[in-house]
Amino acid sequence: MIGQLEPLTRRYYESFSRCFGCGRIYWPGSHHARLVRLVERLRDQLTTST
Repeated sequence: MIGQLEPLTRRYYESFSRCFGCGRIYWPGSHHARLVRLVERLRDQLTTST
């Protein structure tokens, strides 16, 4: 998997996952923290509204 990544991606990131459906490789890049906050906010809204 590492050999398929761009050199800078390999340099700056350590954790990678492959999608079993499409085979693409993903890593917690620049949008990861924002998406984590969004999911947490949505989860909080669901738990407080029920």
